[in-house]
Amino acid sequence: MTRFAALFLAAGLAAGCRAEPATDRIEAPAAPTAEADAGRLGREVLRLLDQLAEYRGANRNRLPRTLRHLGVDSLTPEFARSFTIAGSGAIATVSFRRPEGHALRSCAGGLELLEAAAIADGRYVLRCVTTSGEIREITAGGE
Repeated sequence: MTRFAALFLAAGLAAGCRAEPATDRIEAPAAPTAEADAGRLGREVLRLLDQLAEYRGANRNRLPRTLRHLGVDSLTPEFARSFTIAGSGAIATVSFRRPEGHALRSCAGGLELLEAAAIADGRYVLRCVTTSGEIREITAGGE
């Protein structure tokens, strides 16, 4: 009789503790914030700036003329990358190839970002363009 009672109790608990179906619990993903987009774009900007600084150090303080000279593709599956020479420095720009669903379209920064990121606990300020065309300065990094 005790086996029957234990089996009945286990079946009752299993029936009463049923979880909701997975389809009821799925939440829509939140839209990325400007700070999250700036973090992703900023990491790519810093990577490109690091390669530019390395090239400049190895080539008698001269910057490359194109990304091809730098040995970098301008397009990745997620980003479009470019740089311009401004005086003795360079400004790297990284854009989302598909800006739909993002708060930012692109972010840019100069070689001074490398120093700022090294000094300020990894934080640096990017100049970003929102999907509506507004230009904002956003602090990224420090993750």
